[in-house]
Amino acid sequence: MHVMIHVGMHKTASAYIQKMLTANIELLRLHGIECSVQSSDSLIKSIKKRKLDPWIKLIKKSNSKAKLLISYERLSNILAQQQEDKLIVSNGNWLVKKLKPYCSIITIIGFVRDQPGFINSQFCQNTKRFSRITSSDFDAYNQDVFSGEYDMV
Repeated sequence: MHVMIHVGMHKTASAYIQKMLTANIELLRLHGIECSVQSSDSLIKSIKKRKLDPWIKLIKKSNSKAKLLISYERLSNILAQQQEDKLIVSNGNWLVKKLKPYCSIITIIGFVRDQPGFINSQFCQNTKRFSRITSSDFDAYNQDVFSGEYDMV
């Protein structure tokens, strides 16, 4: 089985991509792609706890001849994180190693956005939410982003 994981990196239209995947689920099936657009935190929790059960359940309930596409917005953050007390430190490396016995191919899909567009979008989103980390104007916000003093995402 071929498992494709869309990691939904921040501010890269992940919600729109998932909406289009859901809207076209029958078309995807016609092309041999089973789509799992996750809205729960079960996949995230399983990675944090290093328990593979939800992943195996998704794979086993899929047609073994199909390609399985798993799309979840928050996967990019958790897969990039490390757990220093574990033998395999990186969550992403751990997941790939543990999934290998269940699938022949694993593809990680992540879209990237140009930095100016990302920063502008983040500023607008934080302003709309009245976020406490949004500076009074865009130039000050830019300085804060590049100072590294704050976790701006």
